[in-house]
Amino acid sequence: MKKSIIALFLLAATVWASDAQELHFGIKGGLNFATIGGDDTDGLDMRTSFHLGALMEIKLNEKFSIQPEALYSGQGTTGKEDGLDIELKLDYINIPIMAKYYFTEAFNIEAGPQFGFMVSSKAESDGVEVDLDEFDLFKDFDFSLGIGAGYKFNPNFFVGARYNIGVSNIYDDSDFDDNSSNQNMVLQISVGYMF
Repeated sequence: MKKSIIALFLLAATVWASDAQELHFGIKGGLNFATIGGDDTDGLDMRTSFHLGALMEIKLNEKFSIQPEALYSGQGTTGKEDGLDIELKLDYINIPIMAKYYFTEAFNIEAGPQFGFMVSSKAESDGVEVDLDEFDLFKDFDFSLGIGAGYKFNPNFFVGARYNIGVSNIYDDSDFDDNSSNQNMVLQISVGYMF
């Protein structure tokens, strides 16, 4: 499944690039404010982490472009369990594919799907960290939808904000209630540079 999605992503990027008027590569990074939404999530707080990666902007015309990215993203949540502060660390390699519309040369809005591949799951409390990967609590694949806006200060330097709304259930364990569903919810604030 992972190989198929990555192959499809590369094929689509190649097709878009062949029709593009302009093609730019860049890097971006910034803060994540992440939590988990859905059933039984009262009392959960945001986990502050980071994202970092590369992007390609494929300009179709003056107003529209497609922007595929590959990002390392720290997600999860924080909360209390039996009086202990617990941080749930869910880290992903995410591949968002954003359609961008430019209102002006500088200001744009964006929306599109994001495909996530979990690279680690851990829980930490009072300095003690437990690796959760061996328990198979979480699905390896995550699907979400992103919506955001960006501003270019010049052709190279830009800032952006994006909210990723999880669509797929992150849990993958029979011990959880079959009727419950929980999703990643992540606000990202980014700075970046186009080459």
